[in-house]
Amino acid sequence: MTPVEERAIGPSLGQDNIDKGRNAMVYGMLAAFLFMAVYYKLFGVIADVVLLANVVLLIALLSIFGAALTLPASRRWC
Repeated sequence: MTPVEERAIGPSLGQDNIDKGRNAMVYGMLAAFLFMAVYYKLFGVIADVVLLANVVLLIALLSIFGAALTLPASRRWC
């Protein structure tokens, strides 16, 4: 076999993706929290607290087990 094309990804690209993912999560959750609090009032605030607790617990469990939340199998089903 002879390689047709070879690409290298530097470490800065990984950090850039981490930063973009964190920003997307923060802005998305803020938009969802604001919408639920305004539209559903008290029940929206309660749902916001539960959603925040869910995200914190999910991140804690992933870090405890050293797991990563990825979608590697999604290409098989396309």
